Amino acid sequence: MAPHGLLTQKRSQLLTHGEQARLRELERIIERGLQAFVEVAAALLEIRAARLYRASHGTFEAYARERFQLARTTTYGYCDAARILGNVSPEGHELSLSQLRMLAPLEANEQRELAGAISPLTVAEARRVIRAWREQRRHLVAVKDPPPLPVGTFRTLVADPPWRYEHDWGDGLAADQYGRCQPRTLPPSASQG
Repeated sequence: MAPHGLLTQKRSQLLTHGEQARLRELERIIERGLQAFVEVAAALLEIRAARLYRASHGTFEAYARERFQLARTTTYGYCDAARILGNVSPEGHELSLSQLRMLAPLEANEQRELAGAISPLTVAEARRVIRAWREQRRHLVAVKDPPPLPVGTFRTLVADPPWRYEHDWGDGLAADQYGRCQPRTLPPSASQG
C-alpha cells in the first residue's frame, strides 16, 4: 500500500474527541453492566441456597419466574455463573455470562485452566476452544471393556451404554466422564426372543 494510502487509513481509524468521549461513556456502561450481572448472580445464588423465597413461593424456579420474569435456564445460568466466579480468579480476565455458563459442566480446576484462555475470545471462539479441549481430554480416558453379558435366558435386556453420537455439544456429556461404546452386535444368545 502506498504511504498516502497508509496515512488515509490511519486517519480513518483515529477517533474524534466526541467519539473518544462516547467510547469512554459506553465502556463505563459496560463495566457497570458486568458488575451488575455479577451482583445479580451472587444474589440469586444466595436466595436459592438460603431458601429465602420459601415464605412466598414453593420453589426457587417459581420465585424467579414470578418475581423477575426469569426463565428457569436463565436463573440457573446466573447461579452457575456465580458459582464459577467463586472458582475462577477474576484477575487478568473478564468473562461474560455466556463464557461462564460454558465453563459450568467442568470441574473447578478445569474452569480455572480454561478461564484465561477463553476470556479474550468471542462466545463462538470460546465454544470452539472448550469443545477442542474436551475432545482432547476424552482421548485420555481409557475405554474399558464392558463386562460380559449374563448367562441364561431373559425376557428383557435393558442397556443404556454411553454411545457415541454425531453431535458433540451440550453440557455434561457422558463422553467427558468416561469412554464411549462403539456399536457392536449382541451375541446370538442375547438376541433370541
